[in-house]
Amino acid sequence: MNTYGTSAICPCCGKTLYTSNIPKYSFVCKDCNKNFYTKEVKDTFAEYWDEVTESTKQLWEINIPVAKENQEKMVFKWKELAKKYHCDFLGFDMIYNRVEIDIGWENGFPECDILNQIIKDIEKQRGES
Repeated sequence: MNTYGTSAICPCCGKTLYTSNIPKYSFVCKDCNKNFYTKEVKDTFAEYWDEVTESTKQLWEINIPVAKENQEKMVFKWKELAKKYHCDFLGFDMIYNRVEIDIGWENGFPECDILNQIIKDIEKQRGES
């Protein structure tokens, strides 16, 4: 299973966390080489969010790179995925010749079983494109 960048920060070093490919863990830090549970990340985020404004709190997201030419034909499937997992937002960012899909939640990341299933569904969708 691939790993994807997220908006979560590592409780140890403060760098970007990625979705984990280890069962029962939600996140991995590629710098520390440590895996984390959703609760550990939520606790770290809670402390962090106390220091930022309310308007920036909607950043619990997974960032999935997709080829630019596949974006338009996959929009409907990405919307279905967001609905299936009760995501609060779905966005698209253009980064050079690729698109990054942001899928996320307002109230924090889901627990590891759900997050791991989301990643499996994302990979299935990417394989069909």
